[in-house]
Amino acid sequence: MVGADCGVCRSLLALTADFADRRQPRPTTRCDTNKHLDDTKQTFRPRFYALMYTPFMWGKRDLEKPAKHTWERINPTIGATLQDTANNALVEITIDLPFGVFLSDGIHAAKVTELDPRSGALLGQRYAGGAAPTRKRWTLRGFTGVTVDLRAALKLLRTATSTTLQ
Repeated sequence: MVGADCGVCRSLLALTADFADRRQPRPTTRCDTNKHLDDTKQTFRPRFYALMYTPFMWGKRDLEKPAKHTWERINPTIGATLQDTANNALVEITIDLPFGVFLSDGIHAAKVTELDPRSGALLGQRYAGGAAPTRKRWTLRGFTGVTVDLRAALKLLRTATSTTLQ
């Protein structure tokens, strides 16, 4: 995640990318004489981008100064994917650490298509029907993320490059 904030601020807005290797099954009937259900069309879910919003619920924060109380560093975050928004949601707890680094842990809810277990059809076995019997359902998966404040990262980069150039 890469975040941007404003000196003394009330919230953090971040753009994040999902690099998880998740499969979203899309069972199909192969077009061969055996009519086996095959998952060869199963695809890796495309990496998605999400907009994450973290309100500082304990009041305005100057992120370059330490919080007065440790619990002021812990805040909720909600997110929406930029693609397929209706079928994805993200919620997390964000802890702001020194030097503009934020650590988050959360849950990604996604509506996925899978082979309907009530149909009795199994991948790799013969299937006499037409299209594969599928169903949509919500899944929950945990994730952990790191956000870096762009101002802090640029400041660190400037310091590092000016030291090496002298």
